[in-house]
This record gives sequence, C-alpha cells and structure tokens, in this order.
Amino acid sequence: MTMRHLLLSLLLASAAAEPAAAQASTLSVRIENVSKTEGTLHLCLWQASTDYPDCDAGEPLKRGALPAVEGALFEFDGIAPGRYAISAYHDRDKDGRLDTNFVGAPSEPVGFSNGARIRFGPPKFEQAAFEWPSATPLVIQLTK
Repeated sequence: MTMRHLLLSLLLASAAAEPAAAQASTLSVRIENVSKTEGTLHLCLWQASTDYPDCDAGEPLKRGALPAVEGALFEFDGIAPGRYAISAYHDRDKDGRLDTNFVGAPSEPVGFSNGARIRFGPPKFEQAAFEWPSATPLVIQLTK
C-alpha cells in the first residue's frame, strides 16, 4: 500500500468514527416539586423496559444522585440518540432506597419522564419513554 493510500484510509476511518462520537451528548433533567430539602434525589436512566422503574433492584443504563433542592438539575453525560425513560425519587430519610407502605406504594415522592404517573402500579416504560435528543427540556415533577 502506498503512503497516499494509507493516509487516505486513515482520513476516511477518522471521518467515519467522528459522527458517532459527536452524536453522544449531555441529557439534562430538572426536578420540580421538591417539597423538603432533607435527603437525596435519585435518578435512573433506562433504555429498556426490563426492571423499569425500580432504581433500587433494577439495572438502569445510568444512575445518579444529588442533594434535594427545588429545581435541581442533573446531567447524564455521553447519551447516544435513542429511546429512554427516567425514574426518580426523593430519598427523604437518606437510607439509600425508596420507602414503600404496606401495599408496596411509594411513601416517598417519585417522578417519571414524559409526565407518566402511578395508576394502580408504576407506569410502564412506554408511558415514560422519550426520544433523545429532544428540543423539549426534560422536567420531572415529583408526586407522593
């Protein structure tokens, strides 16, 4: 192979790899309705319905935590285009898990992407799913 062919091959290979890396971006999520500043906000980013929305027992694509404040902003880095869902909860007692009552309903505030709500059980992945990237800002409203 000549030097010219080698350089051309390297140039084409780097050009082909660049768009894939450039597509991954930071997904920002704002959490609203944080009624108390005690505790921690936990967020999980899901790419599949398996285990959704159970942050404690499931295997999300990514997870994160931040101090509980109204309007808290969390960023998931390196997110490729695709279909995702987010589940969040306010761990008010800082025990590292979502507390539930005797029937299994959350006793701490929870929230889901796409405005999905609990109705006789947690929302399905498809109810909370959104396409990324999106021109619409992602906001999760916590409810109890």
